[in-house]
Amino acid sequence: MYHYKITDIELNDGSHIRPGNLTVIVGPNNVGKSRALRDILALCGPAQNVRNRQIVVSNVNWTAPSSLEELRSLGKLAVREDDNGNKFFRGMDPNLAGERNFPVTGWTEPNFQSIFSDPKHFAVFFGSQFVAHLSTQNRFQLVQQTASPQRYQSAALLHRLYAAGPEVELQIRELIKVQFGVDIVLDFAGLVNLLFRVGTNIPQLPPDPRNQLEILEKLERLDDQGDGLRSFVGIMVALTCADRDVFLIDEPEAFLHPPQAFRIGEWLAEKATGSAQIFIATHSADVLQGLLNKSPDATILRIDRIGQTNLFRQLDKADLKTISGDPLLQSERVLDGIFYQAALIVEGDADVRFYGAASRKSSAKQDIYVVNAQNKQTVSRIGSLYRKLGIRCVGLVDFDALNDPAEFKKQLDALPLQPGQASDLISDRAEIAKFVEALPAEKRLTDTIAALRELLLDAERDSGGGEPESQRAALTKIQGRGRGILEGSKSWSRFKELGADALPEKERAIFDRLSSVCAAHGLIINPYGELESMLADVGVPYTGDKKAWIQQALLLIQSLQVDQSKNLWKLMKDVHSRLLIDSTNA
Repeated sequence: MYHYKITDIELNDGSHIRPGNLTVIVGPNNVGKSRALRDILALCGPAQNVRNRQIVVSNVNWTAPSSLEELRSLGKLAVREDDNGNKFFRGMDPNLAGERNFPVTGWTEPNFQSIFSDPKHFAVFFGSQFVAHLSTQNRFQLVQQTASPQRYQSAALLHRLYAAGPEVELQIRELIKVQFGVDIVLDFAGLVNLLFRVGTNIPQLPPDPRNQLEILEKLERLDDQGDGLRSFVGIMVALTCADRDVFLIDEPEAFLHPPQAFRIGEWLAEKATGSAQIFIATHSADVLQGLLNKSPDATILRIDRIGQTNLFRQLDKADLKTISGDPLLQSERVLDGIFYQAALIVEGDADVRFYGAASRKSSAKQDIYVVNAQNKQTVSRIGSLYRKLGIRCVGLVDFDALNDPAEFKKQLDALPLQPGQASDLISDRAEIAKFVEALPAEKRLTDTIAALRELLLDAERDSGGGEPESQRAALTKIQGRGRGILEGSKSWSRFKELGADALPEKERAIFDRLSSVCAAHGLIINPYGELESMLADVGVPYTGDKKAWIQQALLLIQSLQVDQSKNLWKLMKDVHSRLLIDSTNA
């Protein structure tokens, strides 16, 4: 039996994808995801107010029937005759919100057969029978109140649901109950109109519609409910009743909360079987996670754009599985980076908040996802995964990433370095470490003892009253400041505060060389020290107490002016330039 299926899609750079049952188009905003669906529609079916010029998709191939008889066997040649004897092909529009008719009076079998030799003619006359397009705008219309069907009429999706029978309606009711906690029922008791009614714990309706009226009229209409519920129902009814082989669905997550977006992703993956080919454009990691949860073999196409040039990448399923299946990467929503123009990978939660705020302040044009790697080691891992997925990214680590030779090598192993570069960088790091670790310990010991004595005296004064509350406050102070003092006792502590500025001329030149090579390949080593040193040149002194520092820093950064002579803004400019994003907001 004939089955319509898209077999090849040519993109505007000449590359091709061969879609399976489920194809998901992802990427940043305004790069052509929705346009790709409209291009496919324009090539596969009659024009739907889409310009003839395709922007993202250049060509589409699909399976073609060998004869009219194959179409007749599928019920795709529904012909009606008007009172004047004129005959028309009829069927629902691809947007499923109206009927489309083509005159066929006077046509003969050879006329029809000639259509099969021309894909454009086939698309015009038969495409609407096989392809459905569910945009964010038309989904509300699909399940709104409509007049009951007349003879020959199939212009509304609710007509199809009514004809499908109570079993199909029950499937929809059960899923809506799980996701939204409400009951939904198709009301045709008034005979004149079809509409959905919504309520809580709707009782079993009597079989005779005349006896249903009193119950149903007390329930609210679906048309008066929230956008999320109406959109969800529209998608469900379309895929259940529309009798289409290909569905183009734009932003199924629109108006939905994250758990509902995840569930609709799962449900759509379940519906993408041999009888239904589904193409989805989405901005939602929750939808993508749901899709991958049920269909790990989905084709994932990422679209990006630099200037006026589209960039396409078919994402590797193993890499996506790594991100979607790893509890750490899931908890930090690493998958969200797919939907941004670029990503900045940082060491911790405080870094996310501070550098995210600084990035937004530095460039109003930025579309950067700042992701928490939770530690230096995972920065390189996430960066490697992002690069494989075609996501522009840089990692940003503190100066003391040069402290541990084994961990530094792991960072380098994740970078796309040229042969020989890694060994040169390892040698450079060793030279810097040799200088740092050769510094005498006498001053560090003296400073540490003095700081601990001061801390203990402060804690003793704070707890002098002997009350439990003051004692707890003293312990909190010891724990917070004590960690900073102990960190300050280490040989690298001075460089956490001052960064490369604490190096003499020779070692500074080595660092600049090492830093330049790493940054060119996606890893920026903070030359100013660590997070808590970033505002020292605007009056916020370095401290080992990160919690206290970040609270002060986040309050201050909103009032700061972008000044490219200051360390923070110089760093942000470097980050943005590596990500091909303008950072001249000053």
